[in-house]
Amino acid sequence: MKGWQLTDAYDLEQIKKTEPLKADNKIKVRITKVMLSQDDITLYNGDDKPLYPLIPGRFAIGIVVDADANPYGIEKDMRVYIDPVFSCNNCYACTIGQPKDCFRFNVAGRNTDGFLRDFAVFPFDRTYPLPKGVSDTEALFIDYLSLAISVIDKLKIEKGEHVAVIGGNVIGNIIAQLIIYYQAVPIIIDDNDADLEIAKRSGIYYTLKADTRLEKEVAEITGGRMPPKVVYVTSCGINTENAIRISRTNATVAFAGFNNFTTRVNLSQAMQKQLRFYCITNGYANAETSINLIANHAINISTFNLASAKFADIPSIFRNGDENLKNGVEVPNVIVDMLS
Repeated sequence: MKGWQLTDAYDLEQIKKTEPLKADNKIKVRITKVMLSQDDITLYNGDDKPLYPLIPGRFAIGIVVDADANPYGIEKDMRVYIDPVFSCNNCYACTIGQPKDCFRFNVAGRNTDGFLRDFAVFPFDRTYPLPKGVSDTEALFIDYLSLAISVIDKLKIEKGEHVAVIGGNVIGNIIAQLIIYYQAVPIIIDDNDADLEIAKRSGIYYTLKADTRLEKEVAEITGGRMPPKVVYVTSCGINTENAIRISRTNATVAFAGFNNFTTRVNLSQAMQKQLRFYCITNGYANAETSINLIANHAINISTFNLASAKFADIPSIFRNGDENLKNGVEVPNVIVDMLS
């Protein structure tokens, strides 16, 4: 196996390791495409305080190159999605048969090796066959959609109700699109005009700037009632007070995202409004549902700004992404062709 590994902040090097050809209840996958995101850049520059060494890359698909008979129906030459999130099997929740409540989830490219490598061996239950109706690019967004499903489930979003989504980046956009699919009404809020424009092109009708007029505009949309459900995307960089002040009394607020950055919340007004908080960091066990939703055209990713790159371009992707972050520029997702 060859790949790219972070050994320290700003220290990205190409490595070679031996991967076993066979293992019980496991398959060998040739990684064909990996999507790098802004979260990978924060691992590169040390902002996310990772434990090095670490192979980055959370989102990936591949082709099965070696598989024994198994109950999952996965065979050689199948195109598969690899779930980046898996339970630890050691915490209390896991030992009592509730892995969805795991205390210490393993996440590829965050606290365990990711997919920025040519070959890897995985358990059968972490790989999912991809139907022909799901393109390679769509498949790379399965984990985003899985997170969105967790948000919908946790908030118990109901048909026709308004849901404010603070953060118009890829995560917020996909959450808003899924809210529409379930026949509720999202209100995307951001301070980035480009993200708001992408949201409009994605079919999201209500898009608002996070400024001094926000509370009044949300009140106008909701008939003065304010949203009963609010989603705050942890990577959006917008002041969390916006989530509190636009919430209805007794509303539910979900803090959703992949990263572990410190998010500060002023509880004074939240306690006055008697708000309920949830924290959602992954979409564990939602991969199969996500694949079905994509196959049924529940989301549209054609409006996203996606760049393409080759395996040899990876060092420059990280350098350019870090430079963008230093200049306050949002880092676009990059799809790396691992066969190039």
